[in-house]
Amino acid sequence: MYQKKFKKLSVVVILVYLISLLAGNTVFAQTLSQNQQKLSVSNTEITDQIKLDKISSVIDTVSAGLSADVQNDWVAVVLSKAGISFEKAAYINQAKAKLINEMNKTPLTVTDIERLVIGLASVDVDVSDIKNNDGKNAIDLICESELIQGINAKIFALVALDAKGYVTKPEYLWNREKLVQSILDSQVDGGGWTFFGTELDVDMTSMVITALAPYKANINVTNAVENALTLFSNIQNAQDGEFYQTYETSTTSNSNTDATVITALSTWNCGVLDSRFVKNGNNLFDILLTYQNGNKFEFSHGAGVNDYATEQVLRALVAYKLFLTDSNTIFDFVANKVYIRIEGNDNTILPMTLAQVYQANSSEKIIAMDIFKKVLAGNNIASVITTSQLGEYISSINGLASGSTKNPNSAWMYAVNNENPPVGIDACELNNNDVVTVYYVEDYITSVFSYFEKASYSINQGTAITLDLEGLTGYPSVKAPISDAILYVDKVGDDKGEKEAIAVEKILTDKDGKASIPFLEAGTYRISAKKIVDGKNILTRPYAEVVVDKTNTTVVSDLVDASDWSKKAIQRIFNIGFMQGYGGGIFAPQRYISRAEVVTTLMKCMNIDSSYLGASKFADVLDSDWYFNYVNKSAEIGLVFGRTATEFAPNEPITREELATLLDRFLELPGDGIENVNITDISDVSGYAVNSVKKVYSKGLLIGYEGAFTPRGNVSREMIAVLIERLFEIYYV
Repeated sequence: MYQKKFKKLSVVVILVYLISLLAGNTVFAQTLSQNQQKLSVSNTEITDQIKLDKISSVIDTVSAGLSADVQNDWVAVVLSKAGISFEKAAYINQAKAKLINEMNKTPLTVTDIERLVIGLASVDVDVSDIKNNDGKNAIDLICESELIQGINAKIFALVALDAKGYVTKPEYLWNREKLVQSILDSQVDGGGWTFFGTELDVDMTSMVITALAPYKANINVTNAVENALTLFSNIQNAQDGEFYQTYETSTTSNSNTDATVITALSTWNCGVLDSRFVKNGNNLFDILLTYQNGNKFEFSHGAGVNDYATEQVLRALVAYKLFLTDSNTIFDFVANKVYIRIEGNDNTILPMTLAQVYQANSSEKIIAMDIFKKVLAGNNIASVITTSQLGEYISSINGLASGSTKNPNSAWMYAVNNENPPVGIDACELNNNDVVTVYYVEDYITSVFSYFEKASYSINQGTAITLDLEGLTGYPSVKAPISDAILYVDKVGDDKGEKEAIAVEKILTDKDGKASIPFLEAGTYRISAKKIVDGKNILTRPYAEVVVDKTNTTVVSDLVDASDWSKKAIQRIFNIGFMQGYGGGIFAPQRYISRAEVVTTLMKCMNIDSSYLGASKFADVLDSDWYFNYVNKSAEIGLVFGRTATEFAPNEPITREELATLLDRFLELPGDGIENVNITDISDVSGYAVNSVKKVYSKGLLIGYEGAFTPRGNVSREMIAVLIERLFEIYYV
């Protein structure tokens, strides 16, 4: 696909083009050998220019323009490594779809597959179970490919394998050792690498260095890279510190090349202040900032902002920040992971945040207080850490202080994996994937540390989750379910703020601490809870995150037959899968809906398990009927009854009063205020259904016409679609 471009572009332009699409190389930070150390520079002006806060400020400025709708895999990588929030669910969905599409192409473009593998690794997606039509996953295809797309295909193959530590199979054509050796064998005379030709190319060599960084233990790798760095130092302009590239008839500097060198130096663990790369007092970081134009960067001075250059520069800045903070490197996604969240008295100060922790060797300890401080600094959260004879402790976060005059029993406390450790936070050793919760209590004697047993969900829209709320009381701590707690939901990016999850009134946890919340809209949601006793909330803030993905869209082919007021609801409910059509996208909106169809729809909507193993409870509901499980299960748990003791009449149209009783049972509607409901034809309602009709009428679930309910009337499929949509809008807003 690139051949036509190759004929028109010079060598350097080609490399810039490739770098724009593909540049980015994996690294696992390795222990720096004793003879390689970060070099400090006494020049105050230089060190001031590369202070960490300056780098962080530029990263924040640039990333703000990239995080709204992430489609670019390299942007996803950089934002993830920088800890910048973006809609990961949306990125994951489109990246997975692209990967599957690429994996089924003939011939394969392996570099595109490699790029997607790396991008998905950055958001913690393992591609092992994503397979093409032949049952092959991306790692199979990469390692079984001839990798004929040049050295860059081998570089990114190595990056992709290392991204999440993928295991290679013995029968593969390529493994890590073969890739490393092939890359070493591709050096040009004198050292360094190029895409084609015989002269060292700075961009390609930088990419190679970044990819080979995890393999410093191989002396041949170290020798080759150190030789290339010496060549870099010789190529770098002695006066201004720039790297110059030749384009057609002119020679100029550019931000891409400077950025790729910074990324390479950072991942190789020597940094831009290495004396070899400070020329006439100029260092690459200082030089790179001269290309900044607002919240983006230019490729060359005066050429206007360039998206590829902006991504390359941001990658370099993040790589260098990781180097300065002794964190893992830009493409290292398999370091230890520790999750931190901070809960204030009535707000979440810091949502669940990943802190990637690199250990130079397994004997190094991961201390909770150290991680806590890094996360606070990285998120610009003010705090006061107090040192006493017993060690360090947290006395204030965001101005919320412990032991205040107003609340002498208030305190900042912490838990690890929903347990209260027996030591202070400054002495607590963490392990990979530990979850640390730092939380504020108004009264450490009476407050209950609460948590959801499962804190992360990934579901399709239209699905409900069941939460289990538990708490710790006493010391030693005793776990117990928390009943009668009110659930709260906050949609990320929604300016409406936190709100109660309501099922006509409110969703409360039951005696076992359980409660279900359905989600109709795609997005990311955060769940919390409160329990009010004597006018005060006694719970610390629990936390769960729910990522709701969009379902696939199938156009309703007969939507033209629907009433205008129902079209939106029909398409929505049909796509979610609550109501089935009749093949070919046919919904039949004007058709009366049957009793079996309504029961099935409500079971799906309420996320009720339809598993049923017994004999049929009704003579007219057969094992072969598609609704067998739904009807029998709902009857078993007391939600439906037959029209007689032995007949359910599954295919008969449901009446409005029958639908009212079903809704009443399914939703357990409260009966308060129904005595004031005025329905003109209430006398026509069957005795068993009177209260149910009043309840659904008063709650707005079923409405009548000019004050009449028409209890014996039938219900069309379009009416049920609108009802289900209305039910969700009431059940969860």
